[in-house]
Amino acid sequence: MNTILSLKDDNGLVHLEEGAKANVAVTYFMGLFLSNQPLVHEFILSLGLQKKVNDRINTCLAATVTRKEIKDATFLTGSYQSPGIDGFTGIFFQAFWDVVGESHCDAALSFFQTERLLHNFNHTLITLIPKTPNAKTMKQMRPTGLCQVFYKIIAKILADRLSCFLPLIVGPNQNGFVKDRSITDNIPIGQEVMQFLKTKTQGREKWMALKLDMEKAYDRVEWPLLFELLKGLGFGDKWLKWLRSCVTTVSFYIVLNGSIHGYFHPQRGLRQGDPLSPLLFAIYTEAFSSLIENFIRNSSLHGLRIHREAPLISHLFFADNSYLFLRASSTECVRLIEILHEYEVVSGQRVNLQKSVVTFSANVLELEATRLAGLLGVSAIGVHDRYLGLPSQVHRSKIQTFRYIEDSLANRIRHWKSKNMSLAAKEVVIKAVGTATPVFAMSCFRLTSNLCRRMNEQLSTFWWAGQDK
Repeated sequence: MNTILSLKDDNGLVHLEEGAKANVAVTYFMGLFLSNQPLVHEFILSLGLQKKVNDRINTCLAATVTRKEIKDATFLTGSYQSPGIDGFTGIFFQAFWDVVGESHCDAALSFFQTERLLHNFNHTLITLIPKTPNAKTMKQMRPTGLCQVFYKIIAKILADRLSCFLPLIVGPNQNGFVKDRSITDNIPIGQEVMQFLKTKTQGREKWMALKLDMEKAYDRVEWPLLFELLKGLGFGDKWLKWLRSCVTTVSFYIVLNGSIHGYFHPQRGLRQGDPLSPLLFAIYTEAFSSLIENFIRNSSLHGLRIHREAPLISHLFFADNSYLFLRASSTECVRLIEILHEYEVVSGQRVNLQKSVVTFSANVLELEATRLAGLLGVSAIGVHDRYLGLPSQVHRSKIQTFRYIEDSLANRIRHWKSKNMSLAAKEVVIKAVGTATPVFAMSCFRLTSNLCRRMNEQLSTFWWAGQDK
C-alpha cells in the first residue's frame, strides 16, 4: 500500500529504478540534516535566560539509575511497535527477561556510568510513508524514525525524569508535551482571541493573529543552540553528557519499499519516535518564546488583551504550531520579519510562508490587510477555520460548525461497509473508532443532542445492517 513507484529529484528528473530512488532519498535527508554551524553564544546571552534548573532538580535528574528503573522502562515499552535495524521488538525483552534481563541492565548501566553510548545502539531507520496517493517528491513523504528498543529504554528513563520538571522550565505559552498541560488549554484561548478580532470593529488599536507553519521543525533543530540553551537554563554537566550522547551519536539508514539503503551521520535534528524528542523540542522552542517576550518588554512588539482586566497574550505554542498575536502595523510586521530571520539563522527553524496565514481584527480595512499580509509574505484570511484540529469559532449554527464530525464518521462507516465485516469486527471498530470520533471535540465543546443522536443512528444502522440475512 505504501509502495513508492517513482521519485522526482531536485532537478525534476523522475527515477523509477530502486537504486536511483534510494539515492534521491538519501541525498535529500543528508541535505536536510546538514548543519548551518550557527554562532549561538551571543544569541543565548541576548535572551537573558534565567537558570530555572536548580541544584535540587539536577540532583534528581542525574541520580543513579537502578536496575528496577531499567526493568520498568523495558516493560513499559510498546511490545509490538515496529523494530529498529536489529529486528528486536519490546516483546522479546519482556518475554525473555529471565534470560536477557541481567545483561540488558548491565549494558544500560554502562551507558549511565560512562556517559557514552555505543554508536551501534543508536542506528535508526527512516521509513517513508506517502502523505498522498501517488506521491512523487520527498516533500510528499512522511518520514518516521524507528529506533532500537535498547536506545528507546535509555531515552525513556531520561524522558520520564525530565518530564517531571518540564513545567518549571517551559513557559505558560507552551502546552505541548508538558506534564499537567493539555492541548485543550490552548484551544479556548485561541477561540477567545478569534472572537475578539471578529468583534473588534472600532478603536484606534488594530490587531492581527499570525499562524506560522514551521517547515520540518524537528529535522532542523541545531545541536549547538539546543545544548547552549540547556546549559543556560542550568542543566548539570552529567545530565548534558547523557543527552548529548543520545542526540549526537545517531546514524541513519533509509528504508525504501522494504529495502535498507544508505548510511550517514546527521549534523542536526531530533528524531520522530525518540521519547526524548518532544521534550527537548519544547525546551528548544523556549528560545523563540524568550525572544518574543524580550521584544514585548522593550515595546518593540505589542501583545493584545481581549479585555482591560485580561492578561497580555503575544503567542501560543503547541509543539511546532505557533500562533502570534500582535498589533497590525507596518512597524511590527517589519520587526517580526527581523525576529523570524534572526531565529532561523541560529535555530534552523524556517517558516513555511505558503502554509502560514494571518487574520486581522474587523477594524482593519481590506486594503490595509492585503498590504500587511504582503509585507509578511503570507496569505490573509477572514478567520482561521481550525486551530489544533478544532474550529476556531463556533457559528450561530452549531450544526454547521460541527458537521465535519458527522461527515467524518459517515466516511469511516462507508469504508467499513466495503470490508464485509463480521459482528465481532463491527463491535471492535464501533467501540474503538466510531464512538471515539467526537471525543476530542467534546473535550472543548458541548455538542448538540441532535448531532449525537444522528451519529448514534449511523452506528446503529451499520451494526444491524445485514443481520437479517
